[in-house]
Amino acid sequence: MVNGIPIYINQALVLDLESSMFNGYIESKSVRDSEDVEVHFRNTQENRFQKTIQEKSVVNNENDSGQFHGDVEFGKDVSSRVIFTSFSRFNTVRSMMLEKNMIKPIIEGDILEGKINSGEYVEFTANMITTSLLPTINTLIGVIEAYDTKILDNLIREKLPGINNITFILGQLKFLSNSLSMNSTTDLVLNIGSSKVVLTVNLNYFSDKNAYVYDLAYSEVRILGRVSRVVDEVNYFDLLRKTATSNYYNRFLDSLSPYLRILNNNGILVPDNFTTKVNGPGLNIIPVAICV
Repeated sequence: MVNGIPIYINQALVLDLESSMFNGYIESKSVRDSEDVEVHFRNTQENRFQKTIQEKSVVNNENDSGQFHGDVEFGKDVSSRVIFTSFSRFNTVRSMMLEKNMIKPIIEGDILEGKINSGEYVEFTANMITTSLLPTINTLIGVIEAYDTKILDNLIREKLPGINNITFILGQLKFLSNSLSMNSTTDLVLNIGSSKVVLTVNLNYFSDKNAYVYDLAYSEVRILGRVSRVVDEVNYFDLLRKTATSNYYNRFLDSLSPYLRILNNNGILVPDNFTTKVNGPGLNIIPVAICV
């Protein structure tokens, strides 16, 4: 069993792994409990006798012999199905992967020395940090919406003539936020020593729907996942890649600087630093499970 408490299990990946390990089918169990009772009656008096017990009663009356034959049968059939929890399936899959040497335990040195390849399943301990583009975008949206955009538009128009205004910027920011949160997936950035790990998570797979991922900021977590990309020290992770228009949105966010400077200079404090790239060396990981 994995050390720690799983707070995230990618059920789709676990089911796929389990299916492949069991030759294309998923293990399930069924329990059936059956009980049969048969009773025979014989009566020398000539009469009709009937007794119904639960499900089935068969009565025969033989007038020619003056004897009574009665057969009473009933059965109990109980069927139950064993349901495997996500945690149980995950532990089963992880144990089998360990037996097959499919999981590579790693440390920072393995990243720095280039010992990790794309497609491998790795397990490691890392520290979650708060580097994330989406919360910064959402915070800026929240601050702007707290004010009357007409007033902000007039303020911008006085200081910076042009067709762009806060109303237009707000619409673009909302569209960017929707793109970055599409299908409930987002990036989490972790430190493993001086190296970075970018986890692409689906928020639906966290066990506590009332919690927030950054409740665990600066906490140590244990990760089992599949490497989707290895980044060396001269390259970077693009946190805008999900939009498929990274170049455009980098230019858009850079163009906001003069507008946000005007707001900050007039006492309207807004975020003005957007982290769109995370420098290597490091790994991009699709997590199977996150444990604390």
